[in-house]
Amino acid sequence: MKKYLFVGIGGALGSFLRYGVNVFIHIPVFPLATLSVNLIGTFILGMLTGHFSKRNQPVPLLLGTGLCGGFTTMSTFTAESIRLLETSVWLSSLYISATLILGIIFGLIGIYISSKR
Repeated sequence: MKKYLFVGIGGALGSFLRYGVNVFIHIPVFPLATLSVNLIGTFILGMLTGHFSKRNQPVPLLLGTGLCGGFTTMSTFTAESIRLLETSVWLSSLYISATLILGIIFGLIGIYISSKR
């Protein structure tokens, strides 16, 4: 039951932070806020993965599954990709490519940085 509490607290905090980023970075033409949270989230999750890969602690549940899971968003990414596709194939392609390619790069950088410590 304790593990669920860690995930829930982290998820609530992540969702709160994501909403704050959406309020702070609002560009009607391009979903920069969602791109930002997904890239930041993959970087943080990469760092956590590298740091906690050999440790069995509740921290990864709180920060990884909870915080990063609540902070990042696949459903909004999908909805915004479809909405962009309806107005601009070029912007939609840019958004999808940037999210996928940069997300993998940011995750790998996070793993690399945390494994060097």
